[in-house]
Amino acid sequence: MELSLSGKRIVVTGGTSGIGRATAKLLVAEGASVLSVGRAAVIDPMPGETIVDIDLSATDADRRLGAAVDAAWGGRCDGLAAVAGVMRMTDGGVLDAADHDWRATWEVNVLGTVRALRATVPPMIAAGGGAVVLMSSVRAVMPDFRQPDYSVTKAAVRSLARMTADEFAHAGVRVNSVSPGAVRTDAWDAPGGVGDVLATRHGRDREEAIAHEMAVVRGVPLGRIGTPEEIARVVAFLLSPVSCYLTGEDIRADGGYVRTL
Repeated sequence: MELSLSGKRIVVTGGTSGIGRATAKLLVAEGASVLSVGRAAVIDPMPGETIVDIDLSATDADRRLGAAVDAAWGGRCDGLAAVAGVMRMTDGGVLDAADHDWRATWEVNVLGTVRALRATVPPMIAAGGGAVVLMSSVRAVMPDFRQPDYSVTKAAVRSLARMTADEFAHAGVRVNSVSPGAVRTDAWDAPGGVGDVLATRHGRDREEAIAHEMAVVRGVPLGRIGTPEEIARVVAFLLSPVSCYLTGEDIRADGGYVRTL
Protein backbone atom coordinates (compact mmCIF):
# COMPACT_ATOMS: atom_id res chain seq x y z
CA MET A 1 0.00 0.00 0.00
CA GLU A 2 1.31 3.44 -0.92
CA LEU A 3 1.25 5.63 2.20
CA SER A 4 1.62 8.93 0.30
CA LEU A 5 4.11 10.29 2.84
CA SER A 6 6.64 11.55 0.32
CA GLY A 7 7.52 15.17 1.02
CA LYS A 8 5.65 15.27 4.33
CA ARG A 9 7.42 17.10 7.18
CA ILE A 10 7.06 15.04 10.34
CA VAL A 11 8.42 15.50 13.86
CA VAL A 12 9.22 12.32 15.79
CA THR A 13 9.88 12.74 19.50
CA GLY A 14 11.97 9.98 20.99
CA GLY A 15 13.27 9.55 17.45
CA THR A 16 16.77 8.45 18.39
CA SER A 17 15.92 5.11 20.01
CA GLY A 18 13.34 2.34 20.27
CA ILE A 19 9.93 2.80 18.67
CA GLY A 20 10.76 6.40 17.80
CA ARG A 21 13.89 5.38 15.90
CA ALA A 22 12.04 2.67 14.01
CA THR A 23 9.34 5.22 13.16
CA ALA A 24 11.86 7.78 11.91
CA LYS A 25 13.54 5.17 9.71
CA LEU A 26 10.26 4.03 8.20
CA LEU A 27 9.06 7.57 7.53
CA VAL A 28 12.34 8.46 5.79
CA ALA A 29 12.08 5.28 3.73
CA GLU A 30 8.58 6.43 2.69
CA GLY A 31 10.01 9.74 1.48
CA ALA A 32 9.14 11.98 4.43
CA SER A 33 11.41 14.67 5.84
CA VAL A 34 11.88 13.86 9.53
CA LEU A 35 12.89 15.97 12.51
CA SER A 36 13.90 13.50 15.22
CA VAL A 37 13.94 14.74 18.80
CA GLY A 38 16.12 12.99 21.37
CA ARG A 39 17.66 13.78 24.71
CA ALA A 40 20.99 12.27 23.71
CA ALA A 41 21.49 12.68 20.00
CA VAL A 42 24.48 10.34 19.67
CA ILE A 43 23.61 8.85 16.28
CA ASP A 44 24.22 10.18 12.81
CA PRO A 45 21.14 11.43 10.94
CA MET A 46 19.88 9.61 7.89
CA PRO A 47 19.54 11.45 4.58
CA GLY A 48 16.25 13.31 4.91
CA GLU A 49 16.50 13.51 8.69
CA THR A 50 17.49 16.25 11.12
CA ILE A 51 18.26 15.32 14.73
CA VAL A 52 17.88 17.81 17.57
CA ASP A 53 18.76 17.29 21.22
CA ILE A 54 15.82 18.60 23.25
CA ASP A 55 14.77 17.48 26.72
CA LEU A 56 10.97 17.43 26.57
CA SER A 57 10.76 17.51 30.36
CA ALA A 58 12.19 21.05 30.29
CA THR A 59 9.71 23.91 30.52
CA ASP A 60 11.15 25.59 27.42
CA ALA A 61 10.99 22.46 25.26
CA ASP A 62 8.02 23.72 23.24
CA ARG A 63 9.85 26.93 22.37
CA ARG A 64 13.02 25.05 21.41
CA LEU A 65 11.13 22.52 19.31
CA GLY A 66 9.21 25.29 17.59
CA ALA A 67 12.52 26.97 16.74
CA ALA A 68 13.82 23.68 15.35
CA VAL A 69 10.74 23.36 13.12
CA ASP A 70 11.33 26.92 11.92
CA ALA A 71 14.97 26.16 11.14
CA ALA A 72 14.28 22.85 9.40
CA TRP A 73 11.19 23.67 7.37
CA GLY A 74 10.53 27.39 7.61
CA GLY A 75 7.87 26.85 10.25
CA ARG A 76 5.89 24.27 8.27
CA CYS A 77 4.93 20.89 9.71
CA ASP A 78 2.62 18.14 8.47
CA GLY A 79 2.73 15.63 11.28
CA LEU A 80 3.82 14.65 14.77
CA ALA A 81 4.62 11.23 16.19
CA ALA A 82 4.94 11.84 19.94
CA VAL A 83 6.78 8.69 20.94
CA ALA A 84 9.13 9.94 23.68
CA GLY A 85 8.44 8.39 27.06
CA VAL A 86 9.95 6.86 30.15
CA MET A 87 9.05 3.63 31.92
CA ARG A 88 10.08 1.95 35.15
CA MET A 89 9.21 -1.48 36.45
CA THR A 90 9.67 -2.37 40.10
CA ASP A 91 8.69 -5.17 42.44
CA GLY A 92 7.04 -2.56 44.65
CA GLY A 93 3.71 -0.88 44.07
CA VAL A 94 1.76 2.36 44.26
CA LEU A 95 2.75 3.07 47.86
CA ASP A 96 6.43 2.50 47.08
CA ALA A 97 6.62 4.94 44.16
CA ALA A 98 8.29 8.14 45.33
CA ASP A 99 7.03 11.61 44.49
CA HIS A 100 10.07 12.26 42.32
CA ASP A 101 9.26 9.15 40.24
CA TRP A 102 5.71 10.35 39.66
CA ARG A 103 6.91 13.84 38.73
CA ALA A 104 9.67 12.63 36.42
CA THR A 105 7.36 10.28 34.53
CA TRP A 106 4.58 12.89 34.29
CA GLU A 107 6.99 15.53 32.98
CA VAL A 108 8.08 13.38 30.04
CA ASN A 109 5.07 11.21 29.23
CA VAL A 110 2.35 13.84 29.64
CA LEU A 111 3.80 17.34 29.72
CA GLY A 112 6.46 16.40 27.16
CA THR A 113 3.66 15.33 24.83
CA VAL A 114 1.75 18.56 25.47
CA ARG A 115 4.90 20.58 24.71
CA ALA A 116 5.36 18.72 21.43
CA LEU A 117 1.75 19.51 20.52
CA ARG A 118 2.27 23.21 21.28
CA ALA A 119 5.23 23.32 18.90
CA THR A 120 3.75 21.38 15.99
CA VAL A 121 -0.02 21.74 15.87
CA PRO A 122 -0.16 25.51 15.16
CA PRO A 123 1.83 25.09 11.90
CA MET A 124 -0.49 22.26 10.88
CA ILE A 125 -3.55 24.40 11.56
CA ALA A 126 -2.02 27.26 9.58
CA ALA A 127 -1.44 24.91 6.64
CA GLY A 128 -4.99 23.57 6.73
CA GLY A 129 -4.39 20.20 8.34
CA GLY A 130 -2.06 17.48 9.52
CA ALA A 131 -1.84 14.27 11.49
CA VAL A 132 -0.77 13.53 15.06
CA VAL A 133 -0.05 10.19 16.71
CA LEU A 134 0.40 10.00 20.47
CA MET A 135 2.00 6.96 22.09
CA SER A 136 -0.16 5.46 24.81
CA SER A 137 0.07 1.86 26.07
CA VAL A 138 -2.08 -1.11 26.97
CA ARG A 139 -1.31 -0.03 30.54
CA ALA A 140 -3.82 2.77 29.99
CA VAL A 141 -6.60 0.17 30.17
CA MET A 142 -4.82 -2.65 32.03
CA PRO A 143 -2.76 -0.80 34.64
CA ASP A 144 0.01 -2.64 36.48
CA PHE A 145 0.68 -1.74 40.12
CA ARG A 146 4.35 -2.48 39.47
CA GLN A 147 4.32 0.34 36.91
CA PRO A 148 2.06 2.83 38.70
CA ASP A 149 3.39 6.12 37.34
CA TYR A 150 3.74 4.73 33.83
CA SER A 151 0.22 3.27 33.81
CA VAL A 152 -1.40 6.49 35.02
CA THR A 153 0.50 8.71 32.59
CA LYS A 154 -0.32 6.51 29.61
CA ALA A 155 -4.01 6.70 30.50
CA ALA A 156 -3.58 10.48 30.52
CA VAL A 157 -1.98 10.39 27.07
CA ARG A 158 -4.89 8.39 25.69
CA SER A 159 -7.31 10.93 27.16
CA LEU A 160 -5.22 13.75 25.68
CA ALA A 161 -5.43 12.17 22.23
CA ARG A 162 -9.22 11.84 22.39
CA MET A 163 -9.61 15.40 23.67
CA THR A 164 -7.31 17.02 21.10
CA ALA A 165 -8.93 15.02 18.30
CA ASP A 166 -12.15 16.83 19.13
CA GLU A 167 -10.45 20.20 19.53
CA PHE A 168 -8.46 20.18 16.29
CA ALA A 169 -10.83 18.33 13.94
CA HIS A 170 -12.36 21.55 12.63
CA ALA A 171 -8.89 22.64 11.51
CA GLY A 172 -8.21 19.42 9.62
CA VAL A 173 -5.76 18.02 12.15
CA ARG A 174 -6.36 14.37 12.98
CA VAL A 175 -5.20 12.95 16.32
CA ASN A 176 -5.00 9.25 17.14
CA SER A 177 -3.13 7.16 19.66
CA VAL A 178 -1.34 3.83 19.56
CA SER A 179 -1.34 1.48 22.53
CA PRO A 180 1.44 -1.07 22.23
CA GLY A 181 1.83 -4.05 24.44
CA ALA A 182 5.32 -5.08 25.49
CA VAL A 183 7.90 -3.99 22.91
CA ARG A 184 11.59 -4.97 22.96
CA THR A 185 13.25 -1.57 23.35
CA ASP A 186 16.30 -0.42 25.31
CA ALA A 187 14.13 -0.22 28.43
CA TRP A 188 14.03 -4.02 28.36
CA ASP A 189 17.71 -4.65 27.67
CA ALA A 190 19.47 -1.92 29.65
CA PRO A 191 21.27 -2.97 32.85
CA GLY A 192 18.66 -2.96 35.60
CA GLY A 193 15.90 -2.65 33.01
CA VAL A 194 12.70 -4.61 32.61
CA GLY A 195 14.51 -7.71 31.37
CA ASP A 196 16.72 -7.83 34.46
CA VAL A 197 13.75 -7.23 36.76
CA LEU A 198 11.93 -10.15 35.15
CA ALA A 199 15.03 -12.35 35.31
CA THR A 200 15.19 -11.79 39.06
CA ARG A 201 11.46 -12.26 39.49
CA HIS A 202 11.29 -15.52 37.54
CA GLY A 203 14.71 -16.93 38.47
CA ARG A 204 15.76 -17.33 34.83
CA ASP A 205 18.19 -15.69 32.45
CA ARG A 206 16.94 -12.58 30.68
CA GLU A 207 15.81 -14.19 27.41
CA GLU A 208 14.05 -17.06 29.14
CA ALA A 209 12.42 -14.67 31.60
CA ILE A 210 11.06 -12.41 28.85
CA ALA A 211 9.73 -15.38 26.88
CA HIS A 212 8.12 -16.81 30.03
CA GLU A 213 6.57 -13.44 30.91
CA MET A 214 5.00 -13.06 27.47
CA ALA A 215 3.74 -16.58 26.85
CA VAL A 216 2.88 -17.78 30.35
CA VAL A 217 2.48 -14.91 32.81
CA ARG A 218 0.78 -12.43 30.48
CA GLY A 219 -0.64 -15.06 28.15
CA VAL A 220 -0.08 -12.98 25.01
CA PRO A 221 -1.93 -14.94 22.29
CA LEU A 222 0.87 -14.43 19.76
CA GLY A 223 3.26 -15.72 22.42
CA ARG A 224 6.04 -13.18 22.09
CA ILE A 225 7.17 -9.63 22.71
CA GLY A 226 6.68 -7.05 19.95
CA THR A 227 9.33 -5.20 17.97
CA PRO A 228 9.73 -1.44 17.46
CA GLU A 229 9.33 -1.91 13.71
CA GLU A 230 5.90 -3.49 14.16
CA ILE A 231 4.67 -0.48 16.11
CA ALA A 232 6.29 1.96 13.67
CA ARG A 233 4.15 0.56 10.84
CA VAL A 234 0.99 1.40 12.77
CA VAL A 235 2.26 4.92 13.49
CA ALA A 236 3.14 5.51 9.83
CA PHE A 237 -0.32 4.37 8.73
CA LEU A 238 -2.01 6.81 11.12
CA LEU A 239 0.22 9.67 9.92
CA SER A 240 -0.56 8.83 6.31
CA PRO A 241 -3.38 10.33 4.22
CA VAL A 242 -4.46 6.70 3.74
CA SER A 243 -6.05 6.95 7.21
CA CYS A 244 -7.74 10.26 6.40
CA TYR A 245 -11.09 9.30 8.00
CA LEU A 246 -9.58 8.18 11.30
CA THR A 247 -9.40 10.55 14.24
CA GLY A 248 -9.89 10.11 17.97
CA GLU A 249 -9.09 6.40 17.70
CA ASP A 250 -6.75 4.25 19.75
CA ILE A 251 -5.09 1.37 17.91
CA ARG A 252 -3.86 -1.51 20.04
CA ALA A 253 -0.78 -3.33 18.79
CA ASP A 254 -0.30 -5.85 21.56
CA GLY A 255 -0.26 -9.35 20.12
CA GLY A 256 -3.81 -9.85 21.36
CA TYR A 257 -2.95 -9.18 25.01
CA VAL A 258 -6.00 -6.99 25.78
CA ARG A 259 -9.07 -9.13 25.24
CA THR A 260 -11.83 -6.58 25.81
CA LEU A 261 -13.92 -5.36 22.88
